[in-house]
Amino acid sequence: MARTKPTKPPSEEYQPFEKLAKALIAVPKSEIDKRQAEYEKKKAAKKRKAA
Repeated sequence: MARTKPTKPPSEEYQPFEKLAKALIAVPKSEIDKRQAEYEKKKAAKKRKAA
């Protein structure tokens, strides 16, 4: 009979994911919208400059 390796408890396995999720949720929607608009503006300006 083969021995299995002890695994981490589920709470430890998902800790990095939970940390990421909390960081994403902590950002207000208005801030995300503002940064998206800035990104789109820079992207459009770069595209016009390259053309």
